Amino acid sequence: EQIDRTRAYRRASAVNLLGTKAIEIGVTTPGWYSIALSTLKAAGFSAGNGKHLHLYAEGTEQALEVSNGAVQFYGTGLDTPSTATRVYWLVNGSANTDHIAAPNLSGAISAGTNFLASVTQQDRNTYFPAANAANGIDFFGDLVEATSTNPSTSETLAAPDLASSANATLTVALQGVNTGAHNVTVALNGVTLGALAFTDLNVGTESFAAPSIVNGNNTITLTATTSGDLSLIASLTLTYERTYTASNDALQFTANGGTQVTVNGFTNSTVRMVDVTNPASPIELAVRDRKSVV
Repeated sequence: EQIDRTRAYRRASAVNLLGTKAIEIGVTTPGWYSIALSTLKAAGFSAGNGKHLHLYAEGTEQALEVSNGAVQFYGTGLDTPSTATRVYWLVNGSANTDHIAAPNLSGAISAGTNFLASVTQQDRNTYFPAANAANGIDFFGDLVEATSTNPSTSETLAAPDLASSANATLTVALQGVNTGAHNVTVALNGVTLGALAFTDLNVGTESFAAPSIVNGNNTITLTATTSGDLSLIASLTLTYERTYTASNDALQFTANGGTQVTVNGFTNSTVRMVDVTNPASPIELAVRDRKSVV
């Protein structure tokens, strides 16, 4: 867990915080964040026992929890043309009752041993303003072109804890750079999956069955079949059956409501599970034992 930056100062906001001392917390990556009350104090912000703390983002109050001498919350970043950082504001106020909900649930059927997971690569290292993207973000990944020195473009996507290759798919999205037809062959780990065909300065998207997926790093090779064909990688997504296995003592997964999930791979007994279906209102779920969660 990490906080991008934390400092105390006075600033107006959409929640009418003008003249109120606040801590600004910048978050770029979704996850469970924890800031020790001692850290807040060292930054010049006295939070006391934390019972009067309130958290805001875009003018909306967010759920938080004060536990083990720290304020904790689920945070998410942004994906806009100007920034990837979502700013949270931590302030003192009236007694806070907007804490993480904890329902009393018991007994459920098993969710099984696998879930459908997706890993996406969406690089933003090439600026192409002619794309005029609907989302306003005209930044893309590497160039795919057919030349004698660069006949193909290869990217790597990690698929950890692969359970089965049976339902794996690879979705490729490319942004056309020049006018005319685009035809790009798609291969995964040296096995050709098919071709993506589209035209002009459009975005072409195609999903392919990906039985050649392997556990760990996977190599995606894109080859333009016609000289002069230019396109940029908009995104690459591998979707596959993944086991409920923690990696570095954490796992973000999906499961049907009302089911019981067993997660293996934890190295210590400090295990928490939080439902973040609604990121602004997370719900803490019960942990039954050291190696499994419900």
